[in-house]
Amino acid sequence: MNSKIGSIVTLLAIVSFGIFYFWEINKVSSTSNSISSDFKFFPKILFFLLIFLCLISLFQAIKKEGTKIEVNFKLLAITVFLLVGYILSWIFTGYFYLLTFVFLFILFTIYGERGKNIKRSIVVNVATSVITTLLVYSLLSFLSVQV
Repeated sequence: MNSKIGSIVTLLAIVSFGIFYFWEINKVSSTSNSISSDFKFFPKILFFLLIFLCLISLFQAIKKEGTKIEVNFKLLAITVFLLVGYILSWIFTGYFYLLTFVFLFILFTIYGERGKNIKRSIVVNVATSVITTLLVYSLLSFLSVQV
């Protein structure tokens, strides 16, 4: 696959998601009080920022030379399978943080370096998974999101 085509397709997919996001924001019913208009303000800023940055990246992608990239379909299939398993496990068990840790650990192990020091690699992957899970927990707690 050509990197130029891959970038353009990805950016167009992100723009499509942004348009859908904007459409969903505007479907939220407005009431006479000012809270609903304030509620829509920040998401609209995010939408316009997303579209603006994607358009800049799209112009850069069109101008640059494309290079040949190889897609590892085996890793891609494993990642999609793990992602679907992660989401289904979360839905059926409800153990979001534990499943997040396991999911990240497996992905870091699959995509990590293949070195001779396996113990160090496992320790680094566990530490990275724990830190990332704690950051997700802190962010969601700060935002008062129930998972």
